[in-house]
Amino acid sequence: MSYLRRQILAINEEDVARFDGYRQAFNERKGSLIEMAHTENLRLATDRLGYFAHWITPEGMPKRFDTHFFITTAPAEQQAAHDRLETSEGIWIAPVEALARFERNEFPLVFATIYQLRELAAFHSVEEAQEATAMQHVATRIPILEQRAGGGAGGTGGARVYLPGDDDNKWDVPEHMTRS
Repeated sequence: MSYLRRQILAINEEDVARFDGYRQAFNERKGSLIEMAHTENLRLATDRLGYFAHWITPEGMPKRFDTHFFITTAPAEQQAAHDRLETSEGIWIAPVEALARFERNEFPLVFATIYQLRELAAFHSVEEAQEATAMQHVATRIPILEQRAGGGAGGTGGARVYLPGDDDNKWDVPEHMTRS
């Protein structure tokens, strides 16, 4: 009797360049995750993902995204690697610590990430957060973009975003995010 044993992928040093090649192809809009999984004889562990959030960039922003967020655990031996395009560095950090560093202006965060971290900080463990994803309804969040005339830092105006009904938690949008 034979059976298929599931195990989490562990990439060794010889595999890094090959998987970097897949990432490069994805960044160039070539190939697909399904093709890569088939070529590498991988089964995607989608059953380990917890659907956590859904955000849509506010109308009026030059670049808009419709993004779904998932949470899961990573094996201890697995190394995270940022993509060097959308993210410039990666760090494993607890939500509470990330928020504290943000409040001290040591750690830049964007609006949706601040909210996600606040929600994650309410959980006492990763397992508790994952269990909650099985029970919660994920509402779509679409922040409101507010243009200010001359009221920004140094009288420069600018834009702010906030969630409907949460006017007290407005976030100043960095100028580079409002340019086309």
